[in-house]
Amino acid sequence: MIIGIFGSVIAFFGVTTLKKKLGYDDSLDAFGIHFLAGLWGALATGFFALKDNDLLWDGPLKANGDRMGQFIVQLESVVVVGIFTLIGTVIVYYNRLSPNRWLKSR
Repeated sequence: MIIGIFGSVIAFFGVTTLKKKLGYDDSLDAFGIHFLAGLWGALATGFFALKDNDLLWDGPLKANGDRMGQFIVQLESVVVVGIFTLIGTVIVYYNRLSPNRWLKSR
């Protein structure tokens, strides 16, 4: 519940304040809502999921409830998903069809 409360505050900040401050065009507010709140949720899980041993990473410090180890696993996951998303976005961006190419391909 704590993760969700802070996530909603972060998403609201991203949509109302950060969007105006950085001046980017995001009509669906995907950056503020999905990226910022999702980033917070993914990283915060490393700190708040320590009471349930089923959710912890499977490593030598699992019995001790290693907060930093779980946080590093969460951070690595965020970085891997970010790189995957960036590569996919670049591929789609450079392989998109312009209206003229689309009409010629029909």
